[in-house]
Amino acid sequence: MLQGSGGGISMQFFKLAAVALFFMMQFNVERAVSQEVDGVGDQEEVSRDEVDEGEDYGVIFLFGSINDKSINFLMQTINNMQKRDVDRIWLIINSGGGTVESALSFYNMVQSFDVKLDTYNVGQASSAAAMMFLSGERRVMAPNSYFMIHDITTNAGTVDEYGLKNKLELMNSLQNAYTRIYSKETGITLERVRKLMRDVTYLDEKSCMEMNFCTEVSYAELPKESFYASVSEDGATYVFPIR
Repeated sequence: MLQGSGGGISMQFFKLAAVALFFMMQFNVERAVSQEVDGVGDQEEVSRDEVDEGEDYGVIFLFGSINDKSINFLMQTINNMQKRDVDRIWLIINSGGGTVESALSFYNMVQSFDVKLDTYNVGQASSAAAMMFLSGERRVMAPNSYFMIHDITTNAGTVDEYGLKNKLELMNSLQNAYTRIYSKETGITLERVRKLMRDVTYLDEKSCMEMNFCTEVSYAELPKESFYASVSEDGATYVFPIR
């Protein structure tokens, strides 16, 4: 198994939690196939996301805070999967956000990936995690999940006049970058994106579909034979042996 940095007890707990999470998700997939989603069509059943049997998959769980450490472990994991000729990676997200620059760097890196990346929001993709979600070629939201965007914020700390000016310039630059990307990925005008961010906008799966923040609503059928990994700021752990 591959294992990143982190204390023995915390990493053991992290690994066990990831295994338990996988089986919980498998159970929820089986249970949810016959369920209906309120507000997504009229009496439409939620379909499973079909697996292409001709492709080799990697599945990565990214739960928790987005920061330089978690992105570093995520990039290492994706690189390891690419070396093993994985065709498509499913990045399964449940995160309240984190560091703006870290999420932006991941989005930029994805543009040069050889492997295809799909993102799945199984709980929330909020704040910086919204940028992670928009990195996917396909962006799938599970029923009852949500998505949130807001203006860039910072902790000014103890700074002088010039330090504060520099922070404001950085915030403005990041604000413009996020606005451009949201507009590009959804087709929404820059002006409307800015308003959505200023208003601190929460969207359910139906609203995300209507506004093109996601491309579909579905429970994912996880491939049985794949590379499975779980990533956090504590490290990256392969949950199951490579086949």
